[in-house]
Amino acid sequence: IDISTIEVSKNVTTTKVKDDHLKLVLEAKTIIVRIVNTFHFIKPSSILVSTLQICQLKTDLTFTTLELPSQYVTKYIYRKIRAIM
Repeated sequence: IDISTIEVSKNVTTTKVKDDHLKLVLEAKTIIVRIVNTFHFIKPSSILVSTLQICQLKTDLTFTTLELPSQYVTKYIYRKIRAIM
């Protein structure tokens, strides 16, 4: 079972970044649902799915959890880290 997801892109456009963010949030929700339905002994609120989006030198790291039934919460941990070369 997956517990994280990543999206990598060479081209950065506002639309691409927003679409990929939405895609990652939906994938994280799907991962949580799959874990809850497969492992009934795991408390749903203890599941934390990490997502990473890399677009050139920009990176966003988020975590998604199921805080209440049907209430998924995604929090940004790091936004737009730039690589130092």
